[in-house]
Amino acid sequence: MAGFVQQNQLGLTLLRKGSWTEAETEFRKALAEAPQQATFHNNLGVALFEQGRTDAAVVEYQQAIQLNDSDTLFHMNLGDAYHRQGKLNPAIDTYRRVLRDSPGRVGIHVRYINVSFDLGTTDGGVADLEALLKQEKLSGIDGINLVYGAEQAIALAHILHGRYEEAEQHVSRALENLSKVKTESGGYVIPIITPFFFYIQTVPKTQINLDRLYASLYNLRGVSQYRRGRYVQAIDDFKQGIDKAQGGNWNFNLGRVLLDQGNTAEALYHFRRFLETSPNSSISRVYAAIALKMSGQDADAERERQEALAQAQNKINSSLRSNYEYVEALALADQSWGRIDEAIIQYQKVIEVAPHAGWAYKKLAGLYHARGNSELARQMIMKALERLPDDVEVQRLSREIVPSA
Repeated sequence: MAGFVQQNQLGLTLLRKGSWTEAETEFRKALAEAPQQATFHNNLGVALFEQGRTDAAVVEYQQAIQLNDSDTLFHMNLGDAYHRQGKLNPAIDTYRRVLRDSPGRVGIHVRYINVSFDLGTTDGGVADLEALLKQEKLSGIDGINLVYGAEQAIALAHILHGRYEEAEQHVSRALENLSKVKTESGGYVIPIITPFFFYIQTVPKTQINLDRLYASLYNLRGVSQYRRGRYVQAIDDFKQGIDKAQGGNWNFNLGRVLLDQGNTAEALYHFRRFLETSPNSSISRVYAAIALKMSGQDADAERERQEALAQAQNKINSSLRSNYEYVEALALADQSWGRIDEAIIQYQKVIEVAPHAGWAYKKLAGLYHARGNSELARQMIMKALERLPDDVEVQRLSREIVPSA
């Protein structure tokens, strides 16, 4: 085997481990021997992107595309870089190219909706995906990826706009339809939506598995339930996801609900489980730090928080609307560390981009009430009551702030 092939393979192994700088070294060695290999440029771009060196990643992705314009993975990765840079129109144009040429490409549908949300054109994005579902008739794995990738993205669009009942109905229909899918021998695990191309791989035909797709759908419905304060139902959905597959977003989201309920030990357990499979998730690391802080482990909490902030540097563009959940995490961290002015600013950012987010109104109501600002506290708690009428904490705060509420 040629040396550059081995160097590329070693680079991929290092990527899987999250060793981005070491992976970069191996890809550069491979490119020194084979500079016309488009895949090597793409892989180097991924290593740079994961280090937060987005401008350099763009150069490598563009070089990969110049060498091989037909690989839609290269285009999708370039779209990710544009999105992080806040170049929303180039990002969505690039994603449209992927949808046109590879409508079953794993991960493209959610990306398309997130950029559409940032542009303020989410309904148009949903219409595009619905049209795609009507036009394209793919078979096998591509067909499943198209249908369920688009279905999940459409449900996400409803959640992003606070249309929770529509989201839950959409996911419930998808779950019912998925139960009718007949898997046949032929060689692929159905992959969960993931930004990392190297998680998608051929496997022996006896390992065909829909469990992670089920788990992803349960997770989406659980997120919707959580967002409107139906915590028992949300926990049930997240646990069903965990029963199907450990270590996914459902672990993280269950941890978040448990943290809200004050169960810091179990919340921390689920954040850790998620970080086992997604060690570079800055948002989960922030919540892990919060759980440690709330349980009195101050030194560990501060160390975790600093690592999370360093990890997110140059990687998460918090000015993008689609990253409001990261801003929520920063707000709760500021509150947990006693930086109340900073927390209020962050919570206000959340409600500016996600006015349906009752959780942020609830937190602001508590902070204003503690400060004795009765008018702002009343305004916030009334907003929270509209959005989270069954939330126990909201009900308690409302009795304190507006006794007649």
